[in-house]
Amino acid sequence: MDDLLMAGTNQEDHLHTLSLVLKLLLNAGFRLNKAKCEFLQPYVGFLVHKINGEGLHPTNDKLKAIRDASRPKDVPTLEVLSGTHNVLFTYDLCHIALHFLHLYTTC
Repeated sequence: MDDLLMAGTNQEDHLHTLSLVLKLLLNAGFRLNKAKCEFLQPYVGFLVHKINGEGLHPTNDKLKAIRDASRPKDVPTLEVLSGTHNVLFTYDLCHIALHFLHLYTTC
């Protein structure tokens, strides 16, 4: 197990959830690396997203990589770029499909 993300509606709720999860991990025999643990953070970076109280947001470096990517010259290259875009904008699938539709017809 590598990453555990926990949240709450307020600090009390978050601490309650954290306490329950830590007890479950302890009872299951897991050990945590204290140096890698972060608690009560206003946001976390996870995979290619920044997650905070307002929701899920793509990170600026990943957006820059998509903006700076060269125009795909073939379908496999387009699929890589499309996959990267899908990871970043998971919750806006209709918009993604429309955004890339014209590229499929030109490859």
